[in-house]
Amino acid sequence: EDVVAVSIPEVWESRHRMIESFTPEEQATFHGFKVDKRRQDWLAGRIAAKWAVERATGLPMTRIEIRVDTVGPTRGRPYAA
Repeated sequence: EDVVAVSIPEVWESRHRMIESFTPEEQATFHGFKVDKRRQDWLAGRIAAKWAVERATGLPMTRIEIRVDTVGPTRGRPYAA
């Protein structure tokens, strides 16, 4: 019960429902990708990260945003906000 396995195709099939819980910035990022494969990978990663943060903190996914550092030595690394 501590591990949930979900495939990228399963996440992709539910994408419309899942991105409703994303912030406008996350939705813009998702829609900004031109290739569906990139959208699929990005979406699966965001969902996995949000589920992990939700599990660790008890916050609902709708209150969790995954951001990416834009400067410094941690540039490009995601973090939860």
